[in-house]
Amino acid sequence: MAREGYFEGQRVELIQGQIVVMSPQGNAHTAVVFRAQQRLNHVFDSVGCVVSQYTFRTPLGDLPDPDIAALPGEPADWVKSDTLTPLLVGEVSVTTLRYDRTTKASIYAGAGITDYWIFNVEAREIEIRRDPHDYGEDGWRYRKVDTFGLEDTVTTLRFPDHPIPVRDLMI
Repeated sequence: MAREGYFEGQRVELIQGQIVVMSPQGNAHTAVVFRAQQRLNHVFDSVGCVVSQYTFRTPLGDLPDPDIAALPGEPADWVKSDTLTPLLVGEVSVTTLRYDRTTKASIYAGAGITDYWIFNVEAREIEIRRDPHDYGEDGWRYRKVDTFGLEDTVTTLRFPDHPIPVRDLMI
């Protein structure tokens, strides 16, 4: 439907078989996406690139559109497959915190995303979720959830020797 232009001018995702219209992005959201993308690009530049609004297909057929995704390889590699699994995904939460903690977390865990970051703009914190696990009827979730404030530093799973001050990522 998207290829036919049904959603032209709209931001949508295919989540659990339903088309979900995404919230408009405000200035705070845009600022955090920019800062996080810029800072994380320095960390991932030896293996790939960090982009914003990268739609990818999960093994269960969902088409999430994370705010930030660290992709392996070169841009030419990304064209070859819509099933490329990001090394890290991030959601910037201004009005979507509950959704990002539940529905999005379940989808990303089920897709095998081992490093999922939620940028909680209101609390000025970053929640990092790791160790995805299938809980059967209860669905996919992350076993490990840590929260970091402005005075903390965070690291990616892929590059634990590159600490990033949370203050550099948030506004």
